Amino acid sequence: MRFLIVLLLISSCSSNSKNEELKMNENLDHIRTTLIKHIPTFRDCHARAGLNREKKNLIHLEFTIKKDGNVSNPIAKSKNKKIPKGFLNCLERSLETIKFSPPPNGGVIDVSQPLNF
Repeated sequence: MRFLIVLLLISSCSSNSKNEELKMNENLDHIRTTLIKHIPTFRDCHARAGLNREKKNLIHLEFTIKKDGNVSNPIAKSKNKKIPKGFLNCLERSLETIKFSPPPNGGVIDVSQPLNF
């Protein structure tokens, strides 16, 4: 079973039962909470890249949470061509170190999450 989660643009399907919606919301909260806990690591990547903290940039993170809760296929990208590749690579490496709770029903979850830096 594979889920696609866009954390900021979540819509519920009327065919889902209340129990399924509750489980999905718990997963979303867990993913958000886990990512928030790792913001210091993401900020460290930002500092190492020497990016200006005053200038805001939108970074788009995509990754898969595997059956065991580990991250695979992390991708960090930006439409801003001035963002250093080293910064994006650092974010990807940081994502690979995050351990999430295993997805329900032995499935995987594809996550798409924008971040403002």
